[in-house]
Amino acid sequence: MAASFAGKGAVFAAESADEADPLKGITIIDAHSHPDEFFTVRSGGDSSSSMSSIKQLGMSATAFCAVGDSKQPGGFWEESFPGLMAQLGRAMRYVESGKTKLILKTSDVASHVAPGEPTGCILGIEGANPLQEGLDRFDEVHRMGVRIITLGHYMASAFTDVMGEPPRHGGLSLLGRSAIERMDRLGIIIDAAHASSDSLAQMAEITKRPIIDSHTSPSPGYGRATGRFRGSREMEIIAKTNGIVCTWPMAYRRGDYRRESFLDWAQEILEMKKRIGMEHVGLGTDGGGHLPARIKGYSDVRDLRKLAQAMTEVGLTREDIAAYMGGNFLRVFKAYTG
Repeated sequence: MAASFAGKGAVFAAESADEADPLKGITIIDAHSHPDEFFTVRSGGDSSSSMSSIKQLGMSATAFCAVGDSKQPGGFWEESFPGLMAQLGRAMRYVESGKTKLILKTSDVASHVAPGEPTGCILGIEGANPLQEGLDRFDEVHRMGVRIITLGHYMASAFTDVMGEPPRHGGLSLLGRSAIERMDRLGIIIDAAHASSDSLAQMAEITKRPIIDSHTSPSPGYGRATGRFRGSREMEIIAKTNGIVCTWPMAYRRGDYRRESFLDWAQEILEMKKRIGMEHVGLGTDGGGHLPARIKGYSDVRDLRKLAQAMTEVGLTREDIAAYMGGNFLRVFKAYTG
């Protein structure tokens, strides 16, 4: 009979991994995705988090993130509050149709979902500008089921400065500070993805809860943050909140630095374990979000099995794999929702 182990955030069945499925018995949670491109500002071209592949993998839960703004030809598109609610409504139709089940608290997350069974839906918002007219809107989306919010996306928002854009607020605005306090009170996960270095540091000063960055990678050489990649100091700030830095299947080159294969991705996770602790590393694919390039051989979330195999090859344990794939996120989720 298989026993259950819960290490530092890791949850899995203590049975040997099936060579054909190294994730068998492991709780898998994707901290950031757009399944079937449900938010659809633009459509087509990214099926890496299709509901079909999510179910075939047997994922326990995945984030359904509506977007508050997006890059478009000729500039930025910014969503209205009614438009944001319409996106969340489309996600809820997946729940109403039985394709998914809404996750509101930790006990709603199944430890394992058999392939083909409904995965859990964690509602999220990426870019909170549509909520800027009043903090009561945070209460409204929380009542609808939203449990993860990033205050900024591509554009510096009314709440926060973002990576890759000139600062407007010196980090968080006064409204942004109030929003963090409101999210704390409501139990909405503070997702620092896209937030500037100053904003991230200020979030950590305000909240007493764990912070996540739901989709990123370490900056090459683990120096200062570059583009969408976190530097060592930022990852350490997140770890000190007992939070997690979630990594994605994005492929890129920076000079001599290569992140192009599953072994590269696995080696990165091993290095992050050494630097900030395995309990502070997690999974966030940004599936459906149109990554510019993906790890060679990564077509959709079913290929996370290849990552698990590569993690084993670089010396990570089954407990490490379970922590990364969902156990650590589950710990953070419990800190907010119980």
